[in-house]
Amino acid sequence: MTTSLFLWGIIQSFLMGIVLLTAGSAKKKRLLSSIFLVVSLNILFQYLLRFTDLKHDVPPLLVIPDCLDLLLPSVLFLYVKGLVSKIGSKNDLMLYAVPVGWACVLFAYVAAHPDFQFASYIGTTIQGASLSLIVLWKLLLLTIIGYYAKVTSLPLSKKSRMLLSWLQTLIMFLGLITYISVCNLVFFFLKQHGDSLGDSILVIGSLVTLNYILFTCFILFISIYFFINNPSVFTKSLRSEVNQVPSSLEQLTLILETVDTQKLYLNPELSTRNLSEKLRIPPYILSKLLNEHLGKSFSEFINEKRIAEAQRLLELPENRDSTIYAIAVDSGFKSESGFYVNFKKFIRMTPNQYKRRVLSEETA
Repeated sequence: MTTSLFLWGIIQSFLMGIVLLTAGSAKKKRLLSSIFLVVSLNILFQYLLRFTDLKHDVPPLLVIPDCLDLLLPSVLFLYVKGLVSKIGSKNDLMLYAVPVGWACVLFAYVAAHPDFQFASYIGTTIQGASLSLIVLWKLLLLTIIGYYAKVTSLPLSKKSRMLLSWLQTLIMFLGLITYISVCNLVFFFLKQHGDSLGDSILVIGSLVTLNYILFTCFILFISIYFFINNPSVFTKSLRSEVNQVPSSLEQLTLILETVDTQKLYLNPELSTRNLSEKLRIPPYILSKLLNEHLGKSFSEFINEKRIAEAQRLLELPENRDSTIYAIAVDSGFKSESGFYVNFKKFIRMTPNQYKRRVLSEETA
């Protein structure tokens, strides 16, 4: 049963990698192809080195899984980043520095031991350093990758929810391989005290083996999940062409970050046209993005931001004596009447009622 599962995982991951590699030249397709090919090799070596005599017949191969364990999260990170942002910068290439650099260290270590044997690596300080580096590298990338999933809390369209579901699945996969690496590291250190642990070390060893079965099952799930859902949703560039109906998380994120960080909503002259010029996207695409992803018109989106700013200003003690008109202007509204209409629309009370409630809460 275990052999069949591993073989299934190896073959399916390899075929997925080849299909994606021949499907096109897009960077995200190549990255996703690389993920499946690295996974296929990882499963292959894990099986051969755990369930056959290859670890004794060709012991230098023992360092290969650790090299793959560093490479996989790097490629996975780049692919996930590519789903919501641009890829291909010089900083992205630096992600390969850790796996390539450590691979050179391990290969140099093997070359420095002409009579390299199983015990030359397994249970040694260099293996402990390798396992520790793998855990730290995966934890670092898992932490950073949370930034690229921050838009998951937004009310999105069905197509975008599918994309986010795929994104979250890949993050879960990165979390799983991080957990497996932590277990491997714990097992390594516990083995150093094997005599005192007795039979419990066998139980921990079985857990490590079970983890790799879980890893294989998860990659099979990812492969099936990928084809059940529309692959083009996940592999095409999120920066939609001008003549397409966009559903781009990258563009949506750009809009939200630009408007929020620069507080463009405070400009009473802000319009669809001048914002689209700032973002370098056509006005009709800006409107469709807001409507498709957030279910709001441009004016609703901006006025909601302005009302949130007005709430913040009304709650400040130094604005206690400010007029409602002053608050309206400072929030980006041209007129007091427009401010009243929108405030009541979003907050369900007038600005004066809100101000009185704030004052009552302060004196309570």
